[in-house]
Amino acid sequence: MVFEQFRESVRAAGRRFSSRGLSDDDKNALAEGLEFFSYTPKAGEDLVGIAARCVDIPYWCIASLNRIAHREDFEPKKALLLPTVRGVFVSADPRSGLERLLAAAREGAGGLRVTVTRERGPEDMRFFPGEDFSPAELAFFFDRGFQFPLRERRVTDSFGPRINPVTGKQGNHRGVDLAAPLGTPVYAARAGAVSEAGENAVYGKYVVLKHANGYRSLYGHLSRVDVKRGAEVPSGGVIGRVGSTGQSTGPHLHFELSKDGRLEDPERLLK
Repeated sequence: MVFEQFRESVRAAGRRFSSRGLSDDDKNALAEGLEFFSYTPKAGEDLVGIAARCVDIPYWCIASLNRIAHREDFEPKKALLLPTVRGVFVSADPRSGLERLLAAAREGAGGLRVTVTRERGPEDMRFFPGEDFSPAELAFFFDRGFQFPLRERRVTDSFGPRINPVTGKQGNHRGVDLAAPLGTPVYAARAGAVSEAGENAVYGKYVVLKHANGYRSLYGHLSRVDVKRGAEVPSGGVIGRVGSTGQSTGPHLHFELSKDGRLEDPERLLK
């Protein structure tokens, strides 16, 4: 992609509406001027730097179009789509925590329906021309913490010393237990790769994700595993369903976090 050609398309699209605000006619004009250019970042480039070359297309606009949930999820050498109109893109099938936040904040707000063609096929999105991320959405995008793996937070057993409810013996709880109904979706607490997906006598059906900076997360006692070893999972992607397999007294999720092989208290890192 030649950036000068892209920048000229951005300028042409920008001339279609007035700086006084966006009327319905302005939005329709913008929809007519919306194009997507493909660009493959070079080694050493980042999202903010690429956006700085795009005239009036901020990094959060590029992030929402390309379904990048966190700044650290950006992958150099992986093709990006660059839009010629500034705004926020919301997927019709939100999967990450950020996408669910964007969708919830704009529920019932309409938006312009657009079809985005990617390598894996077309995707439906809603486009809100001229909009920016809210302060909460920006904080979420830059946050390096882990997100809660269930939609609702209910900790029934914390990290640390405890009496094992199955064996009755004193020991250390390696993670936290989160109560939820059987079959409840379990979400990846952070983007990562599936390093293990299997079953054993203690964890039952379980998944282990490998994250950046030496972190790993484990999801145990699942009733079903929805990912395969080696798969890349976005933050908030569904990895399985709550169950009661393995050493368990009832439906719940056992969740562990470790950094460089050392267990950490998940409640200190979960948002």
